[in-house]
Amino acid sequence: MHLSRSHFTRLFSKEMGMSPRMYLEDLRLKMAMDILFEKTATVKETAARCGIYDVNYFCRLFKKRYGISPGKYKDQEGVRDHE
Repeated sequence: MHLSRSHFTRLFSKEMGMSPRMYLEDLRLKMAMDILFEKTATVKETAARCGIYDVNYFCRLFKKRYGISPGKYKDQEGVRDHE
């Protein structure tokens, strides 16, 4: 695209209302919610499938964003109430 990193970040943030890092984080965490809702993968597998290979970091991000740990989210009935 022939843009510097800072110029791209500025344009992206202006258009999307968030930084590219926050946008990717949001996509990954939404994907994680879907995977955990299906209850077919462990928290560690879910993190890896979303591109986050440090499960502790993944758990911190998930809890910070949704107010519940990924393990508890996975085990709850009616988990879609947190979206």
